[in-house]
Amino acid sequence: DQLGVQRLSPCSKLQRVAGTVLTMDLGLRLSSADWWRDASQQPFGFSYLRKRLEDADRIELVWLKSLRVRPNVDVSQLFLRGPYLGYGGQFLPYLDIQDPSEELMACLRRLGVATEISGRGLRDCLRVLEESSNCRDLCVFADIYGALQSLPEEEQQRSQSGILGQSVGRHAVFVPP
Repeated sequence: DQLGVQRLSPCSKLQRVAGTVLTMDLGLRLSSADWWRDASQQPFGFSYLRKRLEDADRIELVWLKSLRVRPNVDVSQLFLRGPYLGYGGQFLPYLDIQDPSEELMACLRRLGVATEISGRGLRDCLRVLEESSNCRDLCVFADIYGALQSLPEEEQQRSQSGILGQSVGRHAVFVPP
């Protein structure tokens, strides 16, 4: 390719040879705010990274989004800290990038990172909180449900299409310990 680098993709022979170590390293890098800050400050390298993400086919994107960044968390299950801290508190897996550029935000969105408050992002909050079982704070769940309920009707409908048409009240029931 442009940099003389052999591409790593989920279906290539190199991927099978590279194995777990490279894919784990890639997941850790994609989940690192420091790595994204450093990458975005290198114009040629960041341009290459953006182009690779823009040109990635469906299989590559699914693979990148599913890379593990820590136990039970994939790249696509990360939340940008700024918009989501008020909803997920200490319980969500965050990517803490201050004042990201629009180009950086586009890269993160392409990887499935929740970068702005939306119905889909809030539903992902509920899913991640439910799956992790670390949050037993009823107020966290209530705030997220309240935010979902206060979204404009068209945003509520758009976010419901991603989870098989379930409505807010039928998505999950929180039973306090």
